[in-house]
Amino acid sequence: MKINKPSKAVIATTIILLVILFLPVGIFMFNFWKKPISSDAHDWATFADYIGGTVNTLITLLSLVVLGYLTYYIGKNSSEENKNMGLLLKRIDAYDALAIYYPDIQNYNLKIKDELIELVHYSNSPKIPNKLFMDKCMDNMSENQIFYNGFLHFVSSYPLLYGHLFSFNFESQEFLNLCYDAYGAQENINTVKQKISNRNEINNSSDYSGEFGSLKNNLKIVLTELKKELK
Repeated sequence: MKINKPSKAVIATTIILLVILFLPVGIFMFNFWKKPISSDAHDWATFADYIGGTVNTLITLLSLVVLGYLTYYIGKNSSEENKNMGLLLKRIDAYDALAIYYPDIQNYNLKIKDELIELVHYSNSPKIPNKLFMDKCMDNMSENQIFYNGFLHFVSSYPLLYGHLFSFNFESQEFLNLCYDAYGAQENINTVKQKISNRNEINNSSDYSGEFGSLKNNLKIVLTELKKELK
């Protein structure tokens, strides 16, 4: 737990209390310093009563003041640390909510790339693709579309849901690029589905797969920036 240095008011109060604490002894010595040290037990008993009635009372008062201050000070620092810990836990949850998409996007990128290559192969083949194959391609693209639609909606609402937890600028070019690529990936899947539905040729898989790789890279950049604040 991080503890700040005592304030000037605390230091001044401590000095004053110490002065008051030693004041009775100082007064006693000032008045009787010329007298020889007594060997009479009665005199020492009187001195002990004097010390007990003055110094001990001041020590008790000083102890109460110190105890009260420590209770307040520790409570204040604990509350601040709990607040900071709570904020950190919320940031971690927000980071994880976005980071969980990263391995899925990697897998979907490879999956879509293979599917597009297969479509290009059949498009360039002299044989007419059978209906079973085209239906399978359409089902695969529909599955891809569901995932990327979900990601697009999530990343678009991320600043509204979690922006207050981070100092990261969600209007920066890095985050805007991520949103653009998420939208581009969704549109590419829609285009491929339309071509499959209309039995149009897909001549080059790279015409539709570029945004998927860029999306993964830009997501990594944003996650790297957000991770810097998880400390």
